[in-house]
Amino acid sequence: MILLVFVPVSHAADEGYQRPLAPGDLLDIVVEEAPELSKNYPVAGDGTIRLGFLGRIRIAGMTTDEASSRIVDLMTDSYFKTATVQVAVSEFVEGSIMVLGAVNEPGSYAFRGDELLTLVEIIAMKGGATERAALDDVKILRWKPGGRMELETITVNVKKMFDDLDFSRDQYLSPRDIVYVPEMQVSLDGGAEFLALGEVQAPGFHEYFEGMDMIRAVAAAGGVSREAKLEAARILRSDGSGGYSIIPVDLAALFGSADMGMNIKMKGGDILFV
Repeated sequence: MILLVFVPVSHAADEGYQRPLAPGDLLDIVVEEAPELSKNYPVAGDGTIRLGFLGRIRIAGMTTDEASSRIVDLMTDSYFKTATVQVAVSEFVEGSIMVLGAVNEPGSYAFRGDELLTLVEIIAMKGGATERAALDDVKILRWKPGGRMELETITVNVKKMFDDLDFSRDQYLSPRDIVYVPEMQVSLDGGAEFLALGEVQAPGFHEYFEGMDMIRAVAAAGGVSREAKLEAARILRSDGSGGYSIIPVDLAALFGSADMGMNIKMKGGDILFV
């Protein structure tokens, strides 16, 4: 077992770090030159806020300072000679972080949106990595703003950080991130295995064979648990460029109504998440 010793830290050295704004955050915006705009604004699912006569402004991924500068630029471009804008987060969105793959205690972590938590810390909190963990290829899958169920992929070489004792490339996590620690000698781009995770009876890697479909994959994973949300299953499939596409699968329709349109063909390297 690869042991990562977790020591709680205060992040005192990171006082200048600002967590990027995310959909679901509630912002307190003050505009001195336009008091009617000074109120609370929720960040919508597409990463925007509707700011009065300025219309919709995309701010997800920005810090509060960057959002302030963006609003100032828009106001001074068309409406005011000068503008004084303050943006603060009055309520952070919360959302569990899923840690999957080759860690000793895979599962979710109830993440408060205002806390600072890094990739290395969450792996340690989940019991450390297993002996087969490919720590040089750890993935953070992060939902993109919007409603199209798209993920961006951040690849982190955790092994190199420990080899060099240089943690400057450690990554802060955001609500609803998915951390995936792959196993060594398994390719996510078309290997001879697939990975089943979540509410299945036998989570882990299973042999893939040509022609495998969803029914056979669920059977290979031992079936699903009673707690499984059958209508919310997903296949995460490599797009060949380091990212992943998400294929929704309604197992309730497949097994309950014999909807064979949900009997999707699997590929080697797929991740089945129930």
